[in-house]
Amino acid sequence: MAGPTPIYQASPPFVQYALRQGEILTNLIQIHLDLQTIGLPEPKVTPRRHEYALVLSQDCDLDLDFKARAGTISLDKLIPCVLFCEVITAQELRFGPGGMNSTI
Repeated sequence: MAGPTPIYQASPPFVQYALRQGEILTNLIQIHLDLQTIGLPEPKVTPRRHEYALVLSQDCDLDLDFKARAGTISLDKLIPCVLFCEVITAQELRFGPGGMNSTI
């Protein structure tokens, strides 16, 4: 007997497809710039890894950015950053530091 159909699936390889609004990314690295080091010969940056992140940028902007990077449309359609929010699992929310102890 076949198992249940998964509700989530991996995206196709990134090099072929644009990001999509609502897509859940794993192991996203976000670079933080130390504003006190701007103008120094080597500004300080700190990487921060997000186990899960949800893409919030609009699909139309993401698609235009992808096409601009692929060279099929004008480079003025590039977006400088993608808006996302960090996602935590229900298990982390319930059992993490300061977590909820309710069984609801």
